[in-house]
Amino acid sequence: VVGTDAPERLKRYVLRWLRIRDAWYYLISRHLDYGEALHPLKAPQWRDYLNMSSLVQKDIDLAPDNKRSKQIVAVLDTFAQLLGDSSPDESVVAKWFNVDVESLDESAWRRVLRQVAWDVAEVGFRVELTELDRYLVPRSAPGDDRERIERDALLARVFPANRGLILKDFPTATDGLEATHLDKRSAYLEALRQVLSRWPGAPDNMKSCPALTSSNSTIFVAQMEREMADYYCATFFRVAGRAPVLPRCLPFSPLTNIDAPTGPETAVIAPNDSVSVPNASGSAPITMSRPSVS
Repeated sequence: VVGTDAPERLKRYVLRWLRIRDAWYYLISRHLDYGEALHPLKAPQWRDYLNMSSLVQKDIDLAPDNKRSKQIVAVLDTFAQLLGDSSPDESVVAKWFNVDVESLDESAWRRVLRQVAWDVAEVGFRVELTELDRYLVPRSAPGDDRERIERDALLARVFPANRGLILKDFPTATDGLEATHLDKRSAYLEALRQVLSRWPGAPDNMKSCPALTSSNSTIFVAQMEREMADYYCATFFRVAGRAPVLPRCLPFSPLTNIDAPTGPETAVIAPNDSVSVPNASGSAPITMSRPSVS
């Protein structure tokens, strides 16, 4: 959606997204809390909604019976049903963690774009992992809250304890599954292994292997990480019919990357590319290198 080469359109997309971000994430969190599925919208619907402007509205008013106008109105009606309003208040200043993004210079604006893309990927991975787990491991007793609480606790351990669905502050260092060094990822990888091991068809070596900790050999943990990444991506594709959203390494500007890798070069899973195998001394997180926003 944000891959457009038109700067003004991109800015319109992001500003409009920031005005509804908290409301949209709240909507998602409510659905997750109550175990309901939120039917995903398609990319064209998001583009029409995020590209909405006074000029587009004027075109709709001039030709309300036009096929294109009807499509856009239908999209606005869909968002109105979900959010309670078809359009955010354009007079409200679009902010990213209390920063007025409309007044940023070009360098700061590009940094915000990378951070917004990271945030969307982080939330997308969390939601998809949760929904896939619910699909593959349905509750044995739908009314049993104990099962729901245990599942929520299991999934929560895959992510840093201070990172909820809606971030209170933007992270200042890489952690969780995105941590640069393997020993910093091992606890989260172990939590993910416990989740995946419950799924039908999970590899036996994943289910029976010893707990992944920083005391394990680098080669062993790196291999299990790669196998979990392959298994998760293949399972998601089989169920959903598309590639999953993957977490991304935290974006830093070159001058402020306070957690840059200092050891051997790492490999990463790149979107729409082959999966590279990590070397023995270094290791590769199951993350993409960085959000790429054009």
